[in-house]
Amino acid sequence: MNIARDLRHLIARLIAANRYSRSLFKRIALDETLFLSILNDPLCAERIYRTPALENRIARLASLKDIPKPPANTATPNQTRKCIEAITDVSVGIDWGPKAFPITRHALFYGEGMRHLTERWLRRLPSDAYVVLMADSRELKTAQNFSMNYRQVKSLIEVSPDIFDTGATAEIRQRLASFRALDAIVVSLPGESRKMAGIPGNFLPDLAPEYNRFRYLWHLGFRQFALFSFHGLRQMEIPFFPDILVDRHMGRRCFIIGNSPGLEHVDMGRLKGELTFGADQGYRGFRNWGFHFNYWACVEPIEMEEQALEYQDNLPEDTLKFIPFEYLPLLQLPNCCPVHSLYESCPDLPFSPTPDTLHTGFGATYALLQLAVVMGCNPIYLIGIDHCRDRVDRTALPAHPAEERLRSRITPTPEQIETAYRAARYWMEDRNIEIKNATPDTTSAVFDKIDYDALF
Repeated sequence: MNIARDLRHLIARLIAANRYSRSLFKRIALDETLFLSILNDPLCAERIYRTPALENRIARLASLKDIPKPPANTATPNQTRKCIEAITDVSVGIDWGPKAFPITRHALFYGEGMRHLTERWLRRLPSDAYVVLMADSRELKTAQNFSMNYRQVKSLIEVSPDIFDTGATAEIRQRLASFRALDAIVVSLPGESRKMAGIPGNFLPDLAPEYNRFRYLWHLGFRQFALFSFHGLRQMEIPFFPDILVDRHMGRRCFIIGNSPGLEHVDMGRLKGELTFGADQGYRGFRNWGFHFNYWACVEPIEMEEQALEYQDNLPEDTLKFIPFEYLPLLQLPNCCPVHSLYESCPDLPFSPTPDTLHTGFGATYALLQLAVVMGCNPIYLIGIDHCRDRVDRTALPAHPAEERLRSRITPTPEQIETAYRAARYWMEDRNIEIKNATPDTTSAVFDKIDYDALF
């Protein structure tokens, strides 16, 4: 019997049951140092002593293990507050799972057109719920009525429609910091669902128009989101947005690795320890290479829909993964960073060096080039880029016009790919960013070639 583990689980359940912070449930069970600090927290001790059955069980377990019994609550209110705030924060979020519901201590975002869904959510809450209502200023009057009619609403915060007003963001973040241990933020989704082209008969919530709203809430410190619509409740975690990556690798060289079969003849082991970007099913070479990508991306809609489970099973946890924002409910990937991706088919392709928009440019390589620039990488080397890659046979897909357009997007011609590469090269040359193709015997003639072995 693992006494320390059982005792930590017991304390964690006690804390969760008292609305202390559900995010601590998993952390306490795994971290004995954190567990001991919680066990000695006067507020935790006070709750234990109010529950005799739990106090007796804890004392019995503690007698079998050299673990201190919780002291009496002799701390002043200020001391207690300091101890709690050191380990609970709005950015921590909760450990999603059966024990995470019902959500009872959270923020609720009330935006324009969300009246019915917001009230529906408030009606379903237990009487002891704690809600911080964040309301769009255009809906402030209705939000004030909610605040008066539902006692679960403990505070009302007005949010300006100009969501990227840095002054307002700092002020709201400061106010949110005064609310201890919020579980998550609930966001109503009044929009429609959209049909998935790669998985016939299935639908996803239309999240694309909500990108800036979620990005703003992320900047306020939220990482756990509950999406509430007429179709039910979805939960998801957003640990990163591209904003956090700006200039992360300033002046460092990087390698963008394609999916060319020619990689079999390249000594990829030399890239171990280098900064690497990859895409799609490039992870299949990890076992032979002895390393995995630092960054991975997939921007092709049908490929994401068809390969979602394979990505979920095979991508390493610590690889940072970029996917279009609207596919977050489909791909449950750790360390996932959603991007606002735009597909462009015009000859004059845009190249975005900012984190707010990512142009796909007929494939993931073009998107990875933009991400490398956002992170400040220079020089940038391409390896495995020669228009050759294995593709899934999609001839069995229904011949629907929208699906035909999607199919053409994931099977671009070499000419289209070269158009995107030229747009990237011109943009980088104007800004003195070096980019070269180190792929042996490459068929792509856009970028200057360089001998792969000469880089080491």
